Amino acid sequence: MPEVASLIEQEIAVIGDFLRILKEEQERLVAADSDALPPLAEQKARLADTLQALKDKRTRLTQGNPIPQALMSRWQELRRLAREAGSLNALNGKLLGERISRNQVALQILLESTSQATVYGPDGQTQSAGSGRPLGSA
Repeated sequence: MPEVASLIEQEIAVIGDFLRILKEEQERLVAADSDALPPLAEQKARLADTLQALKDKRTRLTQGNPIPQALMSRWQELRRLAREAGSLNALNGKLLGERISRNQVALQILLESTSQATVYGPDGQTQSAGSGRPLGSA
């Protein structure tokens, strides 16, 4: 089973890279650096595809048989890293959801305040800012 051992080691290395990307993503989410998120998402997707391909190959090699005892410590390490990645990814999802929610609330407040703003019309009288032409029309 040297090929299975090699695949497990490759999976451990790739999931380590995946964890580094997740940690960077979390830092960017906390810092509200949304411009940094799309490249990180692309990297995550590539690494997830690589992990899936390695897992599929390992599954074909083992053909449903259990992992050999000699590889059990590395297998357990892989499983631990996978759980850590899952937890970190879930946390990042929550952070992203909170960020989106805050942005939606802020946008709604801005839209409401704009529609309720009072401005002076051509006749010098006050009027609601929303009573003019729709945006984008001339």
